Amino acid sequence: DDAGAGPYMTSFRPRPLTWSVPDEEGTYFNERAVGTQQTGWNFIAQVRMDVPDIMAVILWFGADDSSTSPRAPVYASAVKVSAAFYGKGTQQGVLSSVLDFDLTKAFWVQNMVSNLAYGRWNEIYPIVVKECELLAKRLESQLEETDEKIRNMLDNNISKELTGSIRGIEDDGLTQAVGMMSDFSTKFGDEVHSHWLKFYGQLFVQFRDGYSIVPDDKDKSCGCRTDSPGFNDAWRERIVTETGDRFRIPDGEDSDGNDHS
Repeated sequence: DDAGAGPYMTSFRPRPLTWSVPDEEGTYFNERAVGTQQTGWNFIAQVRMDVPDIMAVILWFGADDSSTSPRAPVYASAVKVSAAFYGKGTQQGVLSSVLDFDLTKAFWVQNMVSNLAYGRWNEIYPIVVKECELLAKRLESQLEETDEKIRNMLDNNISKELTGSIRGIEDDGLTQAVGMMSDFSTKFGDEVHSHWLKFYGQLFVQFRDGYSIVPDDKDKSCGCRTDSPGFNDAWRERIVTETGDRFRIPDGEDSDGNDHS
């Protein structure tokens, strides 16, 4: 919570990681958070030992900063994924431009949310974390249902006579399983992307122009309540310490009739 955190107590620091002060000896550094702004993508590999090998690995894939990005579940055996997470890059000999904004891609939408949070970290980040957790819980439930369907299908395709296939599962069963895993990975990649775009809109509406705007059924003009949180006490004290009476309102009434005596 030092000066580098700014008035909204962000965990991040700008690059470069090292810097110096003019006319002063020595070099200083910025701490690097585990989740960092410059992340291109991140994933968690979940290896399950209690399911058939073909469906054992799930990649929970995020397209930005690991502390703010939602993660879409992708079966490692899937042969297709959501278009929001797909694109050709240097592995395919294609130069991927990072200057072409595209709302259809998860990278850009997840960056929209994270970059909005960076500016008002102590207000927005807790909301982002909660939304990530709620979304992950729903996806885990959908994954369990799909696991069960795939497992049942594989059990029904076990061949007593085949010896050359994977654990006695017929090729048709394997093909069907890969199709189911691919369909799941594509469907819920799409859903994560559309959900996060809608979530960005909700955050932008609530936190635009320095306000915090929340629903209020009692309000007859906009059905909302508008608050201006302003600086926290610690930052206000810092301003006064550094500027003295520069911004102090003189005793007496101001133009709105408020008494500052």
